Amino acid sequence: MASIPLIILEAWVGRPAYKTVVWDWNGTIVEDAWLFVELMNGYLKKQGLPSIDIASYRKNFCFPVIDYYRQLGFNITDKEFRDLGKQFISDYIQGCKRPKLYKGIVDLIRCNYDSGIVQCVLSAQRQDILRMLVAFYGLEKYFSAVIGLDNHYAYGKIDRAQDLSKKLDLDPNSTLMVGDTNHDKAVADSLGWSCVLLSTGHQSTDRLLATNASIADNPLQLKKYIYND
Repeated sequence: MASIPLIILEAWVGRPAYKTVVWDWNGTIVEDAWLFVELMNGYLKKQGLPSIDIASYRKNFCFPVIDYYRQLGFNITDKEFRDLGKQFISDYIQGCKRPKLYKGIVDLIRCNYDSGIVQCVLSAQRQDILRMLVAFYGLEKYFSAVIGLDNHYAYGKIDRAQDLSKKLDLDPNSTLMVGDTNHDKAVADSLGWSCVLLSTGHQSTDRLLATNASIADNPLQLKKYIYND
């Protein structure tokens, strides 16, 4: 698809309110909470623990992920968590191409790109898997940086956000974090970035509202935060 001339683009969406948009991946660009529930229920069954549904998952999922495992009833040491984390990643890789991207999200990412907004991905996903998936969905051209973790334990990503900010010399006053969890808000707060949370991801709307972040229910609403339209 050819780029839209800037003068036409601005007439359509308005002028960008931010120079940089930092995207979370899971639950923000990719609609994949259901896959995490499916995998978790397999582990819960092996442990003789109650299964979960998507509503309870979104109500309770948190970072660091080990705390979430313990909420579910797993009585695990740090070593056992690491072993389970390796198993999760092995199972996740087998199914990670099954989820779809949220309807309309690629159009917004492309619009941002054509508007000259610098875009990055910042995820608690393991780096190599994240890069593979960004390429699989055909999105690599739109992102100036794709930043994941160097492990598969999902302890958090504030340190990686700080590295990203230094690497790209990001101006906090013109940087927007787009995510779907309270951890994304904590990341944004730690760097002084603005933040919008999508209500359709890995945490419930009630939990997101408790962060005092701006909330969007879909890419069309999100666009209104990115552009002065």
